[in-house]
Amino acid sequence: MANLDLHGPVPHVTSARKAARRTLHVHRAQTMALVSGLAALGMVAVAGAMLTQML
Repeated sequence: MANLDLHGPVPHVTSARKAARRTLHVHRAQTMALVSGLAALGMVAVAGAMLTQML
């Protein structure tokens, strides 16, 4: 028979939700760091192309 306790969150489910939320925040931060790095690399590439045209 299943244990269907609907009177409150089960502690292990709550901790799993917290861990999932923490993991999601870390993943978002890593994605933002990657995107900002790619943007900076693009800016350096454009600046380098402009410098080669000037010289």
